[in-house]
Amino acid sequence: MKYKLQQILTDSGFKLINEPEKLIKLIKNEFAGKKKKLLNIIELTLLNGMAKEIKELEGQNIYDVRLVLIEDYGIVEELADWVIDTWYFVFFNKNLNWADEDFKELDEIEPEMIFIKGGSFLMGGYQYDDEKPIHEVKLNDFYLSKYVITKQLWDKTLLNKSVYKNQQYLPAEKKWNEIQKYINKLNIKTNKNYRLPTEAEWEYAAKGGELSKGNIYSGSNIIQEVGWVKDNSDNEVHPVGCKKANELGLYDMTGNVWEWCSDWYDENYYVNSTGFNAKGPAEGEYKVLRGGSYLDIDKNCCVSVRFHYNPATGSFGFRLVLDKEDLGIYCK
Repeated sequence: MKYKLQQILTDSGFKLINEPEKLIKLIKNEFAGKKKKLLNIIELTLLNGMAKEIKELEGQNIYDVRLVLIEDYGIVEELADWVIDTWYFVFFNKNLNWADEDFKELDEIEPEMIFIKGGSFLMGGYQYDDEKPIHEVKLNDFYLSKYVITKQLWDKTLLNKSVYKNQQYLPAEKKWNEIQKYINKLNIKTNKNYRLPTEAEWEYAAKGGELSKGNIYSGSNIIQEVGWVKDNSDNEVHPVGCKKANELGLYDMTGNVWEWCSDWYDENYYVNSTGFNAKGPAEGEYKVLRGGSYLDIDKNCCVSVRFHYNPATGSFGFRLVLDKEDLGIYCK
């Protein structure tokens, strides 16, 4: 039903968005009594101008509309997700991946993983001194999570439930040391070997791997297409997956939240990098961060830019890696 509804709305929604009664009649005639609850919520978003708001705001405050549905109208989260996802597809021709067709509770604790074919690439850049010299690094195949780990996945892994009502799709911003406990718990539950990406793996994936087009940011040379940064974030973090993915199908590797890597930070490490599956220095005081955030200027969100912080005090986002031998159920 979802995809049929998307097709109807896509064909007629732009023409009739200012004539909601006509659009509602068209939808009800098509489905003739099926899924009444869902159609009633679609009707609600039309008559109250929410659908038009999503379109006019170009999706940037889409999360606010979701909160209105849940908090002001008492719509359960799964149905609200479904409707918001439907409208987002109509106006912007892509899914938010917030809800599936049957509104099933997300019992899974494992993140969705993207296969990254290994290869050689030029690591580094020209923005800051610690990005130099640019040098060749070769990596094996690996899997990287499609999104940064969300609050929902964090909660379900550690607490077996979601405690962040209305915030479950926001990134889980945690201390590096806390993340090690989370990963350990996840690995016990799944019998796999999840880990943080190395700095080299992160940059290779952010640059698009073998499919790289040489973009300044992850997936584009226009930062607003792929990231929430100082100029477009309204100084707040955003739900994952609302911007364009990069060449590999990875979201939010530019902006939104800084992401932890496994490496210790050394500003001169690139001079001595091993070049093959580089894992950073053996010790240090700070851990590496990559990607920039919703508070950063464009320059700090380039794919080669390095940052660092104390692993015991700084709270930032993260995504996970599986090595090829830990493939498990993932076949992408």
